[in-house]
Amino acid sequence: MSHSIHLENLKKQGFFIIPNVLSQNDVEALKDKAIHIFKIYGGGAIRPTIFLKEKLISKIFFQEKISNLLKEIFSDDEIIYLYPNITIRNNLYINWHTDDLFFKEKVQDENSLPEFYMFNIYLQDNSREAGGGLDVMPGTHRLNKEVKKEIILSADEAANYSILSKAGDLIVFDYRVIHRGTMPITERNSHRLALQWTVSTSDKLANIYLTYLLSRVNKKIHISDFTQHRDKAFFEDIPKVNYPDSFNSEGIHFFKDRIKFIDVNHYIKKQNI
Repeated sequence: MSHSIHLENLKKQGFFIIPNVLSQNDVEALKDKAIHIFKIYGGGAIRPTIFLKEKLISKIFFQEKISNLLKEIFSDDEIIYLYPNITIRNNLYINWHTDDLFFKEKVQDENSLPEFYMFNIYLQDNSREAGGGLDVMPGTHRLNKEVKKEIILSADEAANYSILSKAGDLIVFDYRVIHRGTMPITERNSHRLALQWTVSTSDKLANIYLTYLLSRVNKKIHISDFTQHRDKAFFEDIPKVNYPDSFNSEGIHFFKDRIKFIDVNHYIKKQNI
């Protein structure tokens, strides 16, 4: 299997960036719509059933440019799976962590490509002063959990790990890498918005990942669950997402050829979990 230059960079660094994935017009339209939705529903993340039915959001996210980009990143023989934790998040500032804590045991070799890819398009520029994007400790995805815990506990706050992304840039990171939202050292943005979704190239761990998402309704697992950013309504919404019923026309047509959607109804019951 040949890897794209993007995945080669991810293997080395734990992340990669593709600039200007969304136009500035799309960025501004998403920002306006997201802020409007947050005013109505509150919370820190747009619920997926709202996200997927909203016409403007679907038109921007499910455009052909995004599907072509996914096919460019992953090789021709791979199926590309998207999960129901698809959203726009607002002002999620949490400290250094990894997203592989939901696995109690080791499920893959540290030198292999990840089972889960975290996709993020930030809707504002990132800077060390004002925040707005993502910090990543390069290479930490190749370390075991115990070593990563030690690094997190002794993190050098003077070190600059900020990815200097611009609004509309795509950042993809390995779920195992140590990362955080860029913490502002001056006045923070009034809205720090990130379009986020999760991708895998295999469904063999789909039931484990979906079960983890569902369990966050009642259990505190992720670091954000122990903060004021915990959003039970978001995780309660995930089992309500079903393909194709939860999608409008743009979303339905997005899932064809190599791109598939994973939902609770088809995967949890199917796997007898």
